[in-house]
Amino acid sequence: MKFAFMCKEPGSRRGKVAVIGAGPSGLAATGYLSCQGYEVDVYEKLPYAGGPMMFAMPSYKVSFDGVIEGVEDLRDRFSVNFLFRTKVFKNNQNRADVGDEFVERNMPLEDIIENYNAILISTGAWHPNTIEDFKNIRNAFTAFEYLYFWRLYEEGFLFNQFIKGRRAVVVGEDLLVVESVKKMLEQGFEEIYILHSSNINEVPMGMYWIRSFLNEGVSFIQYTKI
Repeated sequence: MKFAFMCKEPGSRRGKVAVIGAGPSGLAATGYLSCQGYEVDVYEKLPYAGGPMMFAMPSYKVSFDGVIEGVEDLRDRFSVNFLFRTKVFKNNQNRADVGDEFVERNMPLEDIIENYNAILISTGAWHPNTIEDFKNIRNAFTAFEYLYFWRLYEEGFLFNQFIKGRRAVVVGEDLLVVESVKKMLEQGFEEIYILHSSNINEVPMGMYWIRSFLNEGVSFIQYTKI
């Protein structure tokens, strides 16, 4: 996977840019800026680059080795400097986000802004929306959190399977729901109910996945809003 796909060698030096976040958009921007001749520092709170490509998406959708090769290409061929386990935040606004357990250094944006010609912020969706009443319920997760914690378990960052069970209720109807339900079926859940606010024929995940899940015994509960 090539993030610096616009050139073979870095351009003439033009300045220095900080990229906050090493997910898909941050890496693509880093490749573009490197080709344009900018020296790039990438700040990332996780232990390695890739964001949701490495920490949420299943391997059949994204080549993990390809992401790693692309990051190494940025580092080795374009001298991109990656600062991992570093969280950059606006002064006095360091909120708790998914992935903060890896952070070893907190850095206010104001402390680095004078060191660069430009700052590109590509921090992604590490603060997912949730239903307020669900926050204190045991084993209640957003789809992103559910996939994230499974990736941690699969990568050896968690040593115990973080959730076990046979029944699940899923609120939503998008492609993150698809990946979450597939993981639940893989883990042996026997009863899965998908609650959605529309007619089943209008669910955004599409008829392919609707039929597939129905064949697996998943139940769709229509016109339900939480």
